[in-house]
Amino acid sequence: MVLFELYRMLFKGETFTFGEVCRYFLKMIIISPIIGFLLSIIAYYAMRSLNRVLSEQDVILQIVLSICLAYFAYYIAYIFSLSGILSVFGAGIGFARFSTPLIIKEETLHNIWHFLEWSANTVIFIFAGLIFGGNVLPHIVAADVGYLLLLYILLMVFRLVMVAMHFPVISKIGTKCDEKEALFMVWAGLRGALCILLALIVQRYHYYLLAHSLILTHSLILTHLYLLVLLFIVIRIISMKLIVIVFFSLLVVWHV
Repeated sequence: MVLFELYRMLFKGETFTFGEVCRYFLKMIIISPIIGFLLSIIAYYAMRSLNRVLSEQDVILQIVLSICLAYFAYYIAYIFSLSGILSVFGAGIGFARFSTPLIIKEETLHNIWHFLEWSANTVIFIFAGLIFGGNVLPHIVAADVGYLLLLYILLMVFRLVMVAMHFPVISKIGTKCDEKEALFMVWAGLRGALCILLALIVQRYHYYLLAHSLILTHSLILTHLYLLVLLFIVIRIISMKLIVIVFFSLLVVWHV
């Protein structure tokens, strides 16, 4: 997201020196999570007064407080031209670290957030589908199928390299990911809501692209991203069980 925002500003015509780019990354990567973390500390002190076990009102207020924390972390970062996502990330770390023992009904809180996540993903995919079907689908040609398969293979290779590079770290910290889980992460990947959302942000520059004769580029971006997400979902739904069995069998033979 930080790189996307930088390229978005460059796309709009802004220029940066090397020093300005370094300051931009430091500001985004360091200051943004700190702001969210500080807000989570404030939320912690509020949670201390909302942890009466027998109070249904406190259960509701805790849920509202967690939502407000995420909202204000993003909004304050946005006001100061920082990364809202990294700010929310820092707020989540602080909230999990300090406020988790104070949550009265943790399952209820998780269910609410799962519902919000599902609702947001649904809205993103529906909105992207409307744009894809109305404006992008007529531009698809046979060559796009070849590009789609090539992009799929390259993304899988990049994900394999990324997980392999980080495996020495993720196998030693946290829940200590093992080989089976690492291979599963390579194949499972993400559902693609974020990349579709970024493609929809590009949609905001429709008139700029049209003025610079780049509207076809915009169509290709949304086409390939949307079809890639659908391809990832379909292939993984069909093959996930088989892949898990094969990976597990290979790892058992390898260890023996």
